[in-house]
Amino acid sequence: MRFILVFFTAVVIGFSGCSGVKPEKKESITSASFTRGPETANLKIEQFSDFLCPFCKKQAQVFDALRKAYPESIRMSFHHFPLSGEPEVGSFPLHEASVCAAEQGKFWGFHDAVFSAEDQPQVESAARTASLDESLLKGCMESQRSRSTVLKDFVDAQTRGVTGAPTFFMNGEKVTGMRPFAYFAEKIDPEFAAKVEAERKKRKDDLERKIDFTENGRPSQGPESAPVTIVEFSDFHCFFCQKLNPVMEQIMETYSGKVRRVWRHFPLPIHPQAPYAHVASECAHKQDKFWEFHKLVFSDPSKARSKEDFNRIAGELGLDLASFASCYENDATKKKIENDVWLGFFKQVGSTPTLLINGELLVGAKPTEKIQEVIDRLLSKSQDKESAASV
Repeated sequence: MRFILVFFTAVVIGFSGCSGVKPEKKESITSASFTRGPETANLKIEQFSDFLCPFCKKQAQVFDALRKAYPESIRMSFHHFPLSGEPEVGSFPLHEASVCAAEQGKFWGFHDAVFSAEDQPQVESAARTASLDESLLKGCMESQRSRSTVLKDFVDAQTRGVTGAPTFFMNGEKVTGMRPFAYFAEKIDPEFAAKVEAERKKRKDDLERKIDFTENGRPSQGPESAPVTIVEFSDFHCFFCQKLNPVMEQIMETYSGKVRRVWRHFPLPIHPQAPYAHVASECAHKQDKFWEFHKLVFSDPSKARSKEDFNRIAGELGLDLASFASCYENDATKKKIENDVWLGFFKQVGSTPTLLINGELLVGAKPTEKIQEVIDRLLSKSQDKESAASV
């Protein structure tokens, strides 16, 4: 499909303008047609965007606020990246129309009209808002000559590794996803950056005072004296956490006595039932059955979503059901889950599973070999220190 699209683009680019139709009066389309802001700006942003992408719309609003706040410091260039990648589908007609608007010297007027539309933007309404000459627009759209510009940008995006929108290159550095005003402003304005850093430090200090960092009493396997400690931030309803579990079991068996595994709760917002499973696991832990509970939940997370499910598991494990029920309703139990989540944020954890191996961050369901590589290096370092101390 990509080969066909690139070939089709080459054909369109190579032969557009050979229709024999006398062209309308229009401005020459250059990269400057899709650029605004002074050349002397210290922040230059190339944005790859889709006119129907809601996050692109939000990003456009951020960029608009930035230009108003720092008119001499930011230079924007727009590159077409219709996510459909196919003419006449999705946002493609809007992108073609925007190139036609550029022929009238009104690309940015059309761009702003599209991204400020309250409902799903349409070519006709955006053209009216941007005060385009409708007959010129119609002639341009019917000739399909703007298509080559859009397709050229689309292919260029692929060669530069762009796979989604919004994506932008900020002074040449690739950044993916929507970013807030502060992300850019602190790169432009030293005073603003100092305020952001001060606020960041305050939040971090406040968070540090709030968190219980101790591992005493947390679910763990392996001796406390082990030279390597793996702190595992996990979510009982996370598929990749389930996938990592047998790997961790193998690690604990292979490095028996040398590795300690400490569990930390990190239920993700995308799994709304997960926090209840974590609370129930704490209640099992209170009766010294955390790892048994952990094993049953990960064997089939779909059967660990409701209070009834947790009571059934507690019964299977032979727990005191009255104590389990009391613990499950206790706010102190829920606070233990919250503490681990705050700890995760403090340690820069943003997804699950995430491992902290003697403080080194390892994100995702890594294979056994990758985790062993880190452990072996840390064990070797530990042995070197012991050898040096004994000399």
